[in-house]
Amino acid sequence: MGRPPAAGGSSKGSKATGQLSAVDLQVYEVIKESGNVGIWTRDIKYKASITDNQVKKSINTLLQHQKIKAVHNISNPTKKMYMLIELEPSEEVSGGKWYSGKDFDNELVSNLKMVCLKFVAQQKVATIESITDFIRKSGLMSVEFQTKEIKQVVDALVLERDLEEVVSTGTGIFSSVPVRKVCYRFCKKGAPEHAPFVGVPCGVCPVIHECTPDGIISPKTCAYFDKWLDF
Repeated sequence: MGRPPAAGGSSKGSKATGQLSAVDLQVYEVIKESGNVGIWTRDIKYKASITDNQVKKSINTLLQHQKIKAVHNISNPTKKMYMLIELEPSEEVSGGKWYSGKDFDNELVSNLKMVCLKFVAQQKVATIESITDFIRKSGLMSVEFQTKEIKQVVDALVLERDLEEVVSTGTGIFSSVPVRKVCYRFCKKGAPEHAPFVGVPCGVCPVIHECTPDGIISPKTCAYFDKWLDF
């Protein structure tokens, strides 16, 4: 009875694995154990107890057989990490939605901050859950965010003193929020009208350069502009 393939169940994958040497298979297993975090060559050498040349040769062989792939870790972009080709890098490695390739997506974060501020201004106080729910339903962002990701952005706004974290008393402006529930409001440093939320969604518009007051594409006919004004 034949040994099962090291990865995948197809006959093609089995055949490709069968063409690998014992050292190649050893390196493959070490990389497989690293999961979606990946592993770099020095650690492969240490765990497999092989030489630099053996690591390099096996990595090249595994890449040619499309068994593994190289990825860059955002915390150290110059260091190549290796993982199985079918895996997606963890957020720890890729940076998640905040990165476009190896670059931090400042535009995405800035627009998300603006939407968060706009909603808090409208609600007076808001919880992370209500902010997340609004963003998901509004259609203003092209990317779907999880609550923990919205929390990261709101935490940044707190550090930047645009918002402050408070605990609901259940009365006054907090009447819609359960008592002792953590929520957010504008910092007292300035009135909401002076905060960054006054911007419009033009910053993310792909045809902004074709938009003119009386043109075919204009603020008067822009559905996104109307939606922005309505919420």
